[in-house]
Amino acid sequence: MTCGLFVFTTATVANQCAPCVANSGPGIVQTVSALLVPFVAIGAAVIAFNQFRVARQKLKLDLFEKRYAVFAAVRHALSVVMREAKFKIEELYEFRAGTADAYFLFDKKVLDYLDEVDKNLVRFHTTGLQLSGLQGRRGLSEEEERRRVKAVDSEGELLTWLMDQLPRLRKQFAPYLAFGKWV
Repeated sequence: MTCGLFVFTTATVANQCAPCVANSGPGIVQTVSALLVPFVAIGAAVIAFNQFRVARQKLKLDLFEKRYAVFAAVRHALSVVMREAKFKIEELYEFRAGTADAYFLFDKKVLDYLDEVDKNLVRFHTTGLQLSGLQGRRGLSEEEERRRVKAVDSEGELLTWLMDQLPRLRKQFAPYLAFGKWV
């Protein structure tokens, strides 16, 4: 029986083609199956590779966001100092909370820099406390006046150092936040 390729009804095609497929034996089915296997494998490999790329980009984005949060915490603390010329203990706690994960995200160079910023913020805060206890008081002893002058000088140096850090901050974090590196 011959197979009618130009028959348009489903029933006719099924009735006429079924004997052709049955007579052709398992050779055609095996050949088609064998030819499909490499295409399915290639498709699976392409999908797996694309999933790998997406996962890697997601990891990079997550890492960028965490690093940027540390950068933002430092920038905020320095901005407070620049704006108010003082630094409260609550702001120090906020700074430390914002930079707590830095140990896991940056190398030693940035960690040393963050440690230096932290120490100078603490010194700036404590110097401000010392000055607030001495200012406005009349009749300071010679020792108290010497401490006040020393605290004023120290506060001025620390304020200058902290204010100088805002422009330097980008340079410290740029290798970790340069977006061209992430895409």
